[in-house]
Amino acid sequence: MTSLVRMLFVDDIEDNCRSVQSSLEQIFAERDCQVTIDYVNTPQEAYAAISNSEPYDVVVTDLLFPPFGQDTAPRERHEIHGYEVIKRARRAGQRTVIVVLTDGNPDDPDLERIAQIWGTDLYLDRRFLLPGSRYGGAEKLVAQMYDLLSNRELIQIGPKTVAADEPGIQSVLFKVSEPNMRLLLLDLLATTRDRSEEVTLAYVTPGKSGAHVVRARPTSGRNLLVKVSRDRAALEREKRNYDDLLGLYRGDLIVQYGSTVHDRNAWYAIMMVFAENALTLRSWLSEPGSAPHVDEVFNQLFFRKGLASRYQGEVDDRVRPIVKLQPDVSRRVQVRGAADRLKAVLSHTDCAGVADPDKILEVIARFTSSARIGAIAAEETPYGHLVVPAHGDLHGGNVLVRIDSHPQPLIIDLSSFGDHHWAFDPARLMVDIMLRILDSTVESHLWRRFGDWRAIAAAAGDLDRTVSDASDDNAAAVGALSWFAQHREEVLPPLRDQDRWWEWHVCLAQQYLRNTYKSDVPPAKQTLALVAAYDQLKRAESRMPQRPSRF
Repeated sequence: MTSLVRMLFVDDIEDNCRSVQSSLEQIFAERDCQVTIDYVNTPQEAYAAISNSEPYDVVVTDLLFPPFGQDTAPRERHEIHGYEVIKRARRAGQRTVIVVLTDGNPDDPDLERIAQIWGTDLYLDRRFLLPGSRYGGAEKLVAQMYDLLSNRELIQIGPKTVAADEPGIQSVLFKVSEPNMRLLLLDLLATTRDRSEEVTLAYVTPGKSGAHVVRARPTSGRNLLVKVSRDRAALEREKRNYDDLLGLYRGDLIVQYGSTVHDRNAWYAIMMVFAENALTLRSWLSEPGSAPHVDEVFNQLFFRKGLASRYQGEVDDRVRPIVKLQPDVSRRVQVRGAADRLKAVLSHTDCAGVADPDKILEVIARFTSSARIGAIAAEETPYGHLVVPAHGDLHGGNVLVRIDSHPQPLIIDLSSFGDHHWAFDPARLMVDIMLRILDSTVESHLWRRFGDWRAIAAAAGDLDRTVSDASDDNAAAVGALSWFAQHREEVLPPLRDQDRWWEWHVCLAQQYLRNTYKSDVPPAKQTLALVAAYDQLKRAESRMPQRPSRF
């Protein structure tokens, strides 16, 4: 679809316009834009053109003109009438792209600053448009105009987006802006030679550090996952991780990534080719009908050349595991803030109603401040840190389940893949199931099942094969927790050594604590996270080797 761009060019020397006109028209045409250029050579003519028409899409103006009433004058007698052109153009159209193209004036170094104050978007020395200039010539000028025009929705670039009136996807479009999303989709679809004019978007899950994962379905019918972020380095790392992982796991376990990272106006995107009919693991496990298939999905996720096939590593017996298991400094601060905020509800009979709130807060405070586990100081814990290749952000939003006669898991978001503590992946996923999937609807905002949640979390943490819950709505979630218990030594091989159990409990505590301040976790579940972390730290204390050893 060709977009029309109306441009006003204001310069007292006509050749300054004519010398670049054909280049501008050609380069815009290469971007499916038809540009029409109105030329005037005096500020007065510019005022009339601006006031007598709809706002121009682009106004290009010089700053220095001969005095009013004179057709020509020596350069040193030129006056700065271009400021008035800028002001009138900006008043006429707040979205108009205003470009100053001038030879400058060495006697007035503030020209650019004042032009920007009055509303200039781009300020260029005319020499920078010469072929081979360090600026980049007319190609770069058009590229900048094009991005500004598209951002201000003066031209429609890329496929039309269709999105439901749903908070998740509407929030993404608000943050990224629809023009930026269209531009990113245009670039991503071009890599697959897809020229669809419309793409339906749906929200899938938040990613790390402000990233968002959305489902994009172009009219061609191909399903895509698009991850959008301001963190280019993270997306590039994710793409490198995908390339490095090829062959390490089953080919059908990891969603296929596109060719590269694309950027538009400080927003970046990467694409994954996706299958039909898929839900996040969080949504899938929230459905009681998924219970009969839990073993099948988790077996595929971890076994048969799945994630657990790489849960082997080497021990660094110079490092104490507790050093890596204690929350980092920023998380410690947030945990302390959450503990202060949740203190009042710990003992309240209408809320958590625990009997020992002060003890809970004391144990948590000692762990976050000095890595003390109950009565055991950090320096009294064993050496022997074991790391393994792991996903690094394994939660129910980063695992998708393709729905068919045999549900199949798919992994997304590889930005954190690397060496992690041996218990990190299973602990992160188990805690996510407890806090975001178990009683995931209205019940998660209420307190009446707090005691049941605490008991289930304790049984799950002990990898007890009798994990159970009276609610049929939680059949699939409880089935997933029980699966870890049934396969604990296959998924967590270090647990064959009794002296390693304390690490598992501390890793769970760490994961619970990082959820005490997450905005997507209801207060009742945040409080559960605080109490469950305490329970796991107490279990770690009870299972600490009698005499610290070097593994």
